[in-house]
Amino acid sequence: MLGGLGVCACLLGLIGGKMASVTFESRNVEHLKIGELNIKWNASGTRILRFYIDVAHQTLGLHKEVSAPELSILQNKIDVLMQQWDAKLEAYQIKQTVVRGKEEADRATVEAEIHRDAIRNILKHTLSIDDAINWNGLKDKSTYVSRKFPEPAPVEPQEIPDPVEPRISFFDVIFGAKKRKLEEYENIPVWIINKQG
Repeated sequence: MLGGLGVCACLLGLIGGKMASVTFESRNVEHLKIGELNIKWNASGTRILRFYIDVAHQTLGLHKEVSAPELSILQNKIDVLMQQWDAKLEAYQIKQTVVRGKEEADRATVEAEIHRDAIRNILKHTLSIDDAINWNGLKDKSTYVSRKFPEPAPVEPQEIPDPVEPRISFFDVIFGAKKRKLEEYENIPVWIINKQG
């Protein structure tokens, strides 16, 4: 569906004490150009020969003069014409969408081919260039001048033997060496003892 139903009314004036009018019901009233509702009289001007109105569809480029001997017949003809033109406009819009889609697809295809060719040419271009690295040119062949550092070289720390828990023998208890051995063990820094555990 192309949108809501639009209504346009065309008034003629009083005919036999009644207001004469026709309505245009279409989903695309904005595309229509509607002329005035006219009457053709007989030569003596006593009888109506026909009612007629010019209708043009601006988007489709169509024009039609719709006529009938009575207003009700004219209204029916207008209703049928509006249905036909709505169907034609819908088909036209679908066709235009397809054409635009094809044009967009063709443009995208050309663009993709250009990118594909550019990618293919990258390899050709890269293979045509000598990218070999001259390693000998990168080497530093200047003479090395040794310098003395202002600070002395670090000295490797001496290995401190792990403390061994004192063994107290029977003789150490008798001769009093037990107390001395325990004091020596207790004076060892804590971090050395923890190093064992």
